Amino acid sequence: FYDQIFCLEFPRPLAAEELKAIQELALAIRQGPNISQCIALSDTLVVEHQGMIPLPTRFMDTLRPGESALDAAARHPLLLQRLISKEGHATTLLVNSEDDSQEGQAHLLSWLEDLTGRIMPPEVRARFIGDEVSKRAMKNYMGTDLKQGLLLELLVFAILLPMIFRTVRGIIIPLSTVLVSQAFCGALLVLAGLEIGLIDLAIPGIITMIAVCDAVHMMHRFEESMVESKDRRKALLDMMARVGPACFFTSLTTAIGFLSLIVARHPAVRLFGIKASLAVFIAFATIVTLIPLALSFWPVRRGVPARVPGTGGLGYGRRPLTLSLFGAVLLFALFGIARINVDSHWLEEMPAEEPLIQDLAWYEEHFSGIMTMDVRLQGALDDPEIFAATEAFQERMLQEHGVNKVESYTHWVREILGKKGPLTHNELKSALAMLKGMGKFFPSHVINPGLRTGRISFLTDDQGTSRFFALRDLVDRLNDNLPEGFHMEVAGFMEMAHEASRLIVTTMLESFLISLLVISLLITAIFRSFRIGLVSVIPNLFPILVALGLNGWLDINLRIGIVMIYSLGLGLAVDDTIHLITRYRQERRKNPWGNARGQILTALRGCGPALVTTSIVLAVGSLSYLPSSFRSLRDVGLLLTMIVVMAVLADLFLLPHLLEMASRSRRKPEGD
Repeated sequence: FYDQIFCLEFPRPLAAEELKAIQELALAIRQGPNISQCIALSDTLVVEHQGMIPLPTRFMDTLRPGESALDAAARHPLLLQRLISKEGHATTLLVNSEDDSQEGQAHLLSWLEDLTGRIMPPEVRARFIGDEVSKRAMKNYMGTDLKQGLLLELLVFAILLPMIFRTVRGIIIPLSTVLVSQAFCGALLVLAGLEIGLIDLAIPGIITMIAVCDAVHMMHRFEESMVESKDRRKALLDMMARVGPACFFTSLTTAIGFLSLIVARHPAVRLFGIKASLAVFIAFATIVTLIPLALSFWPVRRGVPARVPGTGGLGYGRRPLTLSLFGAVLLFALFGIARINVDSHWLEEMPAEEPLIQDLAWYEEHFSGIMTMDVRLQGALDDPEIFAATEAFQERMLQEHGVNKVESYTHWVREILGKKGPLTHNELKSALAMLKGMGKFFPSHVINPGLRTGRISFLTDDQGTSRFFALRDLVDRLNDNLPEGFHMEVAGFMEMAHEASRLIVTTMLESFLISLLVISLLITAIFRSFRIGLVSVIPNLFPILVALGLNGWLDINLRIGIVMIYSLGLGLAVDDTIHLITRYRQERRKNPWGNARGQILTALRGCGPALVTTSIVLAVGSLSYLPSSFRSLRDVGLLLTMIVVMAVLADLFLLPHLLEMASRSRRKPEGD
């Protein structure tokens, strides 16, 4: 693993003159601050045989008159497609620094870019493809996309709110309180000493949607109460009494959805869950404080009921037809869920026109791939039988698609001996002894001086998590045919990265199930009814299952940037459920022995317009991320829109039937 990887592409095949320029740059890099290693083609040591004596020699000194670097490298296969490209026009430099900090790595990259530009001729193109370049590009794209999405959200809300509320206060108060809540969230998170990382850039957009929903519900109820009572004080009290508790409970359930991420085995994801849950409560406190305060001072003459076309006569239709339709959608979703794959590709997140992506694609084509798969060896590596088994294993792996090149101690032995074909025990022992005699040039990255452990490095294309684990399974199967006492296992940085990626996805799904259980128990406790808690599970789980089905049907792989949306989606889906159940319970308290269907219809027509309004706001807000250049943000926008739409449909048409069924056998309303 190298801190910085970059390529120099020349307009002509590499030869002696080009190698001198490469050496000049390598020497300048080694003299830089905190540089611990710089590997360059020009002065990499290779073995030249003079008679029977192998002599370590700088590669640039092995070139014969008029010979190209590619022809010279053909005598040393370790260099091919590693330090020199397939066509011989480009070379790779590998740099390590003693400063592993984020700031140190960023400074190293900037310093290398500047140094290369000053030393290399203008016609030489430098392509930086290391990890730090990827982080920089992803951070820039993510930050830009989220800012654009947030501004687009606010713009859309500024257009929608006048159409719904038809008053100046219906525009100014919700938008102002949302902006203030954003400022409070950012300030308090900073004051709490919580560092804002790349993953946390999603919090402002999330808080905007949640805060707008609470604001819309409160404004809806205020205008409705003003029409009924024509008294501002009574309208404010009614707003806080009827909608305030529901907003608190929806914020609580949304926060629980985020807090469930603390079971994730990745510190950044756990910390994100804590930050997001804190932000939800900060937004709630801001909204329920500022909206009543603003309405107390705003010159309100009369109530203007919100206008949501098509919601005046809300009903929930025939039960068999409703259940059949929702059952068909659920069945379709379950077939899609069966198609889901947990996978992630490095090259797929950013747009194809991004220079980094083009450079990575170029590197993958001209060299041996951008990923490394390391296999750890354990056994008597000085045994000719084990040596032969290692070479046979390498040849088998190179037959796999996307596995392009391999480096192991066998290649160094071949380099020392300059011999093909089977080796005797004495030849192998002699070659390993000569490797040990190389001192600081001993290839410790592929074999331990004790000759009992080693490593094979396969260079591969960006094949994704699923393909990586398929190759790992192949390594495990090939272990069965190895000599006794010899063992191989996949290890290294990429194995840890892919394992961490899959682990994060699975643990986040686990956190979703935990939050679903906790939220259902919380609803049971809030409404003091096991039936209500059980009934609430169905409309809350339904939109999540439909979105997961959409994942499968659209071939959207589950990955870190996607799976997080389900915890948020559950919190948003629960919001509508809580508002409708709260209103239904209020109607039951008014008339405990009234007809359940009539009470449900009254509740539905009372809060239904607000549910539709908030769902429109959430759906349009989610769609604001579709123009993003970052793939995960586009997928999140699409999936979150699906969750919002399915959630409001389930609450408007499915939940009423479930509530009616749950109320049938009751003789006395729970909690009264």
